[in-house]
Amino acid sequence: MRHSMRRSATILALAGAVAAGTISTASASPNAPEIRYGMTGFKVYCVQVGISYHQRSDAWTSQDGQFGNHTLSQVKNFQGDLGLSVDGKVGKNTGSEVLWGIEHAKVEKNGPWATPWGVSIDNCYQVVPSHF
Repeated sequence: MRHSMRRSATILALAGAVAAGTISTASASPNAPEIRYGMTGFKVYCVQVGISYHQRSDAWTSQDGQFGNHTLSQVKNFQGDLGLSVDGKVGKNTGSEVLWGIEHAKVEKNGPWATPWGVSIDNCYQVVPSHF
């Protein structure tokens, strides 16, 4: 029940951000493919940043965009902590929580920032699967 309420609160918070215009519905991608072990690049960086800020953790000394064993372990721990299905893949449920973490990162950093891929962190909404 607690995890269901938390998931509902996350979805409501992100929906509020969409309504407030801080997240564009045009940029949200509910049909983005899941992110999983072996992948690399910007979408994996988004997962690493989102989990780190969601849990207020320094679990990563660097967010390198590599979905290897360390990221797999962190995703599984993240899913378990939130009462989500622990499969190590970032689908819509896990992705919605990752995006919540990115919103927290933006608050802490006083807004979006350019990533090592030369695009804004806001572009995570295009590549991370979610319920939006």
